[in-house]
Amino acid sequence: MTAAQPQSSANIVNHPLSSRPELVHARVLLVEDDPMVAKSWLELLSRLRCRVVHARRAAEARMAIAETRRGFDAAVIDLSLPDDTGASLVPMLHGSPLPCATLLVSGLPSAIAVGVALAAEAHELAIKPVSTSDFTLRLASTVRATQQLRRGQPVRETMLAAHTAGPSPRTYAPNEPESEVEQTRAFYAACHHLSSRHRLTPAQVRILPGLVAGYDEPVIAQWLRCPVSDVRLHVRDLKRRLHVREPDELARLFAASYDGTGPWPTRTTSMSSSTNRSTVDGSGHR
Repeated sequence: MTAAQPQSSANIVNHPLSSRPELVHARVLLVEDDPMVAKSWLELLSRLRCRVVHARRAAEARMAIAETRRGFDAAVIDLSLPDDTGASLVPMLHGSPLPCATLLVSGLPSAIAVGVALAAEAHELAIKPVSTSDFTLRLASTVRATQQLRRGQPVRETMLAAHTAGPSPRTYAPNEPESEVEQTRAFYAACHHLSSRHRLTPAQVRILPGLVAGYDEPVIAQWLRCPVSDVRLHVRDLKRRLHVREPDELARLFAASYDGTGPWPTRTTSMSSSTNRSTVDGSGHR
């Protein structure tokens, strides 16, 4: 665990960064194990004038959370860490004396990552490759959510407020499909509404977006690194809870919770491949 210093790295800037006053001197916990990815994040956070503590593993992050006296204004956490999932850190951050909102970053397919992020009650989610403008907006949203948490606002309320705000289409990188960010946001909002309305368990929330996107049970199990039998059990429970039998019924129910502000997410347009994970600069590193 280190107090991060500005470092030079590959250019990750897609277009000029907007000034975000709430990020100046914000204390950010960065949890990222890949050296090249971490170097890019550290350079960007330095340009945003954030104060960063960098942890390379979940164990280091837990130590940083336990030892901090001033707390963190935001946590940027990679979903896949060597010793645990990034999502496992979210409850500790929420439950600390100075609660902290979280921004999860993932190279997983959008629908899978959305389910994991929602089940963990993370406030924001960014799918790699991430444009600098989109990341900046989401980080600022996470800082505002931290302020709301410390005023006593419930976690799930701050989650929905953070994510449904969404980025403006003009913030996307030139080579980034506008639908990718918008569809992830739409998935997040629709799944949040549906899970709240039907009081779904975290295990059910984790698999819901993947089912709607058309992934079969073995594939979902592979992404979530859990037994297929567990996924099948949760699918049966989920269908019983939602009173549906067929996938198209589930899709219609999900669509009824969709807020309609962007194109409907489909596997062909909104899901990224596991073999094509990218850094924020799209260089091919995880």
